[in-house]
Amino acid sequence: MKNYTKKIVSIIILSCVFLSCISSVTAIITVPDPPTNLDVIISSGSSGYNHDLTWEAPADDGGAAILGYKIEYADFRDYSGIDDMQSSYWNVLDATKDTQTSYTYEGTSFDNVFCFRVSAYNSEGTGLPSNYKGTCWNVQADVPDRIFDLEADEVSDTQIDLSWNASDDNGLPIIGYKIEYRMINNLEVFVAVNNTGTQDTKYSHTGLLAETYYEYKVYAINAMGISDVSHDWEGETTLSNLPGPPKNVMVSFGYIVDHEMSELNLKVAMNISWEAPEYEGGSPITGYKIEYFSEGVHTAWSIVIEDTNTVNTTYVDNNTVCGADYLYRVSAINSYGVGESTSASLSVKAAPYDDNDCDGVINVADNCPEYPNPLQKDTDADGAGDKCDNCELTYNPDQADGDGDGIGNICDDDPGSYDTPGFELVFVIIGIFLIAIWKKKK
Repeated sequence: MKNYTKKIVSIIILSCVFLSCISSVTAIITVPDPPTNLDVIISSGSSGYNHDLTWEAPADDGGAAILGYKIEYADFRDYSGIDDMQSSYWNVLDATKDTQTSYTYEGTSFDNVFCFRVSAYNSEGTGLPSNYKGTCWNVQADVPDRIFDLEADEVSDTQIDLSWNASDDNGLPIIGYKIEYRMINNLEVFVAVNNTGTQDTKYSHTGLLAETYYEYKVYAINAMGISDVSHDWEGETTLSNLPGPPKNVMVSFGYIVDHEMSELNLKVAMNISWEAPEYEGGSPITGYKIEYFSEGVHTAWSIVIEDTNTVNTTYVDNNTVCGADYLYRVSAINSYGVGESTSASLSVKAAPYDDNDCDGVINVADNCPEYPNPLQKDTDADGAGDKCDNCELTYNPDQADGDGDGIGNICDDDPGSYDTPGFELVFVIIGIFLIAIWKKKK
């Protein structure tokens, strides 16, 4: 009997040790938090300009040692303006294999305008990026001022030479000029050149029709984008009674929730702002028409609101879809009708980079990062929110689902093949006890 008791005790001890091992093996490991306090200092080096990056390690390494950092940059000259920085413009500069929290990018030229960001990685993968920093934010740049003193001189029946005075480049060098023209007997607008590609303030328009009156507009271009129009059309023209186009449409992402953070009332929204037109037409402006275009969803512009019926130059579009990309344009309205719209705004995604489901909880802290659940309900306290828990009322942190039917093994009447070692171990222990009892009876 003593030997039998010792065997039972030994089995129980070994089972407990084995269960402890399983627990330690299945400990949850995640990617690291983002690095913080990224800073960039530009210095003169032996082969150009250096960008010296420093940052602080993540507050949480995700449960596994940080193996190194991924450093990315975006060349600001590739942009038509600053977008939401969630685009394909990011390039991997380096993926360091040590834990040093500094890096130097050497030998750039003076006109390089870079944004940088840094991500930490461990054995589980790469975490979210740090804050953005670099000359793209240090330089207070804007599109150029409009050019002035445009002159058009007829050289021959088929050539007109244009000249103008350069405008303030507002922080980034002018890289060219866009030139538009129209003929007085045909008011359709044509582009003579999208970008001259030079800082030269002269242009020869050749191959023209004889005995035809031409009118021109000129725009200055830098890395931030294109300036306002230089002037009204050159020549004898009658201004329209309709308002001119509003200016500088800006769009940003925002949340709209009720005070109780109800999941039913959770929405994503786009905040739109603009400046009133310089020319209001033949009567005062009374409102604005707003249109949107969602990339990959629509093939034409759709109306957000026909008439705001106010002179306010802000509007919130709260009928957006999380994760979709949106562009907007705005037209002013007076008693004569709707005027010319602005150019399209930059494309902005209806979601922040660190909150995929737009529920106000960042991905690394969200117990269901792909399903909106601002209240973070977790009835069985297993770490998986109710919105994505495959056994909502039963504790199952591993979310095991042997047959892949969306119902966790622990609450599935027909779970198929079990993939939880601990569950199999329970059957082994029960079997041992049954054999022991059977032997005892014999």
